[in-house]
Amino acid sequence: MDLTSAHPYWLLNNGLLHNYPHLDRHLEADVTVIGGGITGSLIAHKLTEIGKKVIVLDRRDIALGSTAACTALLQYEIDLSLVDMAEKIGLENANRAYRLSHWSIDELARICSTLNPSIGFEKKTSIYLADTEDAAEHLHREFIARDAIRLDVELLDNTQIQNRFPLKGTAALVTNQAATCDPHRLCHELLQAAMSQGCQVYDRTEMLKLETRNDKLVIRTSRGYDITTTDIVMATGYEASDMLKEKVVDLDSTYALVSEPLDQSCPWKKDWILWQAQTPYLYLRLTPDGRLMAGGEDDEFQNPTLRDASLPSKTKTIHRKLHDLLPGMVWEPEFSWAGTFGKTQDGLAYIGIPEEHPHIYFALGFGGNGVTFSCIARDVIAAELQGNSHPDADLFRFGR
Repeated sequence: MDLTSAHPYWLLNNGLLHNYPHLDRHLEADVTVIGGGITGSLIAHKLTEIGKKVIVLDRRDIALGSTAACTALLQYEIDLSLVDMAEKIGLENANRAYRLSHWSIDELARICSTLNPSIGFEKKTSIYLADTEDAAEHLHREFIARDAIRLDVELLDNTQIQNRFPLKGTAALVTNQAATCDPHRLCHELLQAAMSQGCQVYDRTEMLKLETRNDKLVIRTSRGYDITTTDIVMATGYEASDMLKEKVVDLDSTYALVSEPLDQSCPWKKDWILWQAQTPYLYLRLTPDGRLMAGGEDDEFQNPTLRDASLPSKTKTIHRKLHDLLPGMVWEPEFSWAGTFGKTQDGLAYIGIPEEHPHIYFALGFGGNGVTFSCIARDVIAAELQGNSHPDADLFRFGR
């Protein structure tokens, strides 16, 4: 299935950054990672670092799925607020999840500092803006919950918002524990770094069948060649759900646009990112070349044709909302696209081994936090493959 419409900004802007061959021979590995997007690349990078012989396999071109459509607002906030998550999974577990997500921003900063600066990783100030009294009250409770566990957060009232930002709102949560990057470039640079340490990457090669032979897993591919491997990591997002007995994900469509380059009079500072405390929400950042990147207007996914048919009207709605939010700016959309993503009931990823696949790890970073969850997944899976238990793996287990 097509994961995005035809014109994600990163792919148009970057073109084909690196070329990877298709599989043309039988191979052996310690770990085979299925999926060459941001999740697979983060995991392959880590596993190669700890000395594993790793192969990455993708049925598309590398980074051509959801990664190309990702807007890469990297925040420690999870789709469910800390307050709401605590009601679903308990306060202690919700606190653990939020602390891990908070940590993941620093870990991504560390990882990116070792890579080519072209990935554009930059720490940002995140503004979570409410425009109704009910939303402001929820943000107040959320502030208390986050402050209690010493997460980076500040609560602003209406006057303070207007004094610090060119925005109107009833309340805002502000944090400096946020970042942006170019996810398409990040994916490629992670794989290039992994390949320099022996990782092998093959695209346009699909896993068709899986067998067990002499305590090894054998992947039969669409190219007619086999990969014999000790372990497998499935990093294909919601496309992996067909392999699972448990229903773990619901699908939504999301929509995004990028403006023409802005002139120097733009009131929006490059070091801010914004998202709104409402449904449907709006989110906003700047690209490294000075364009507005905005998105939201999520709705229930039905099929790619209907999703893509909605794009023109969704783009107009996002455009209008941005003009209402920043009325002094004159600009036009230049690119727009739609994508499909998975979400879970408790807002958390699924990471680990399901009962029906005892030798396959799944790294399914569902929701709006795919990159940060993928960062967590790489640590959880690396620990398990080294014979250790990650202390927070239970938060993301199957059957929870």
